[in-house]
Amino acid sequence: MDLHRIQKITIAHLDFQDITNHRTGNPVAEDELPELLRKAIKAGVYVEMTDPDGIEAYRLMFDQEGQFQMVPRS
Repeated sequence: MDLHRIQKITIAHLDFQDITNHRTGNPVAEDELPELLRKAIKAGVYVEMTDPDGIEAYRLMFDQEGQFQMVPRS
């Protein structure tokens, strides 16, 4: 997948939790969306996640173990 034209991806925190915890009822989305987010982050796309209230946004990155991590925007 070519991600070079994508500048930013935004996902709601609750949607991200549903996807990563397999609570959507859509197994294709639960498998493919986390992988797409991983590829986007690796390609340098700014991926942000809104907090549960939809007020604050955090950058989605990887921790040292390669797991998703929310980091306050700078």
